[in-house]
Amino acid sequence: MEILAVPFTAIANGLESVWNSIVDLGQTLLDGISSFFVPHEGFFDETFGSIKSKFESKFGGDNQLATIFDTLFNNNYDSGVAPTFSIEIYGSTCNIIDFSMFLDYRVYIHGIIICIAYVLFAIKLSKRIPKLIGGI
Repeated sequence: MEILAVPFTAIANGLESVWNSIVDLGQTLLDGISSFFVPHEGFFDETFGSIKSKFESKFGGDNQLATIFDTLFNNNYDSGVAPTFSIEIYGSTCNIIDFSMFLDYRVYIHGIIICIAYVLFAIKLSKRIPKLIGGI
């Protein structure tokens, strides 16, 4: 029986290595596809670093415009604190936009904006429903 066990063991080991190669091939393909579509760490700094440095040299080193956009896009608007946009001119800080006067009315303003958005959505949807149901 040991005479037959050696070839079957070799066949089993060979099939296992073929299976592992197939599994590794799938992972290799996934890694290759993701390398085409997902940029590596620091890609944007490498690509747009010269543009950023040129922009900073033209518009000042402290980059106040980028700070304003960072405040605009990364601010937590639900925190209950009004966002302020300020710029520094000749050593003094000037507020461009100060939303503190609207802080008490923020809930109502958001409610009105949401209601207008839902009404416009409902109007557009009511015009499209017959086409969706009828299959036209």
